[in-house]
Amino acid sequence: MKRFFFAATIVIASLSACKKEESITPTAEFSVSGVTGNSMTMGTFDQYTVSNLSTDAASYLWDLGNGTTFNTKDIVLTYPKSGDYVLSLTSTSKDGKTSVSTKNVKVVNPILNQVVVKSITQNLFDRLGSSKAKVWVEIVKAEHDRDYPVLSNGSFDAPVIYKSPVATDVIVGAAPIVFHLPQEIVIDIPTLAIAHGYKGRGYGFNLYGEGDNGVAQLLSSNFWSGFGMVVQGSIPRNNFTIRTGGYGSSMDFVGYYR
Repeated sequence: MKRFFFAATIVIASLSACKKEESITPTAEFSVSGVTGNSMTMGTFDQYTVSNLSTDAASYLWDLGNGTTFNTKDIVLTYPKSGDYVLSLTSTSKDGKTSVSTKNVKVVNPILNQVVVKSITQNLFDRLGSSKAKVWVEIVKAEHDRDYPVLSNGSFDAPVIYKSPVATDVIVGAAPIVFHLPQEIVIDIPTLAIAHGYKGRGYGFNLYGEGDNGVAQLLSSNFWSGFGMVVQGSIPRNNFTIRTGGYGSSMDFVGYYR
């Protein structure tokens, strides 16, 4: 009887040891806020919260597919350059077993291809001292980490990256005036996001006019005090707009994502 009890104890102990030696393979899984499916499209410098839903894992490795990696549980997803990437999460258990989950990510740039002068009021013609005028648009762009002197007209002396053709004999009520860009402009989001004001930085969206006296004047600029600028974009609808205006004028800088 004692021998039987001893043998049974050995069997039970052996079974317990086997159970302790069993390891569980982790399951890697994650979700991106507002995104379903195995692929997604986002803009450069957009930010998405990525939640780690992995189970039975002790450590994590995120690979954004562009040389950037993280070992935190959750991440904020952003890409500085357009392109096609594979976002992957490798989840590792305590004993080294791994599981991988991936999502294809397409990153696109906002592209400008059109400028629309939506309104020009009598106030602007009064300033020009004329009932009709020549009108054109300029876009200037400051280089990174450089301030430019503010000009007497309220804009700043940064490089001009676009100057529209001159629309002639413009009168009150002639808007909208549409300019199609001969070369599309890739919008740099960090430059666009720089705080506006009297710093001489970022983008300048300027409307010029010239009356009968032949003197060109800056009629409006997003760098003037009291001017607003609104940026709107929809990747699903593939449209992008920078809207600026004030003091009797409004302009839309229109494009798409690529």
